[in-house]
Amino acid sequence: MNRNKTIKTLILALILFVVIYIIIYTIFIIEGPFPIGKGIEKSDWLIFTSGYLTLIGTLIITFAVYYQNKKFKEIEFEKARYSQLPYFKLIKAEIDKEFELLEEGYLLDCPSLVNENDVLKWYGKETNGNVAVCPKNKIKFEAVYKIKNFGIGTAMKVSLKHNDNEYHYKEHLKIDDSVFFRIDIGNLKKESQSLILTFHFYDIYNNEYKQKLICDFKIEGSTFSFGISQKQFEPELIKNTKR
Repeated sequence: MNRNKTIKTLILALILFVVIYIIIYTIFIIEGPFPIGKGIEKSDWLIFTSGYLTLIGTLIITFAVYYQNKKFKEIEFEKARYSQLPYFKLIKAEIDKEFELLEEGYLLDCPSLVNENDVLKWYGKETNGNVAVCPKNKIKFEAVYKIKNFGIGTAMKVSLKHNDNEYHYKEHLKIDDSVFFRIDIGNLKKESQSLILTFHFYDIYNNEYKQKLICDFKIEGSTFSFGISQKQFEPELIKNTKR
């Protein structure tokens, strides 16, 4: 798109220079509103034409240098961005290994997505102070997920969004760091469905990204099971800091 725009600009500039030259030539040939000297020779036109072409060449070279520098900066920006790009994968959490065990069960101190009056909302210690507790014999019935940074840079200002409901994590996620979330399947409609979540984050250059995550819930016979979509989505650049 940018290349096509640049080509169009160059073509318009060349047309403009040709039109200007024709106008100037016409003024000298036809008596117009401007007084002109007598005895205009071919040598005079040669000097004028050479100067005019020199001006055009200078402007073209200046534009080419500017365009080259701009492309170089864009390439360097992309190199820097990709050298620090976070990338996340959705993983089924191992509750017995990744959460604290209390007398009542495992303390799931992560945000929960709860169906409230057919609207999924986030609840957690940062919102209403509530956390879930999972008895040891109920682990397989808990849909707890881990979002892990497999990228090559730190993610900042991370948040997880479903529709208009967003949960803001306090943590910055370094390489191999994770955040967790839980889906309260007890309140979900017992039907096959996919919940699409969006993970928002920033890199160290303050470029903004989003990455789609999908949690699958299926009915298999009389069993309501849950899993993770096999398709992994790439981070999508929303806003960059490039000037």
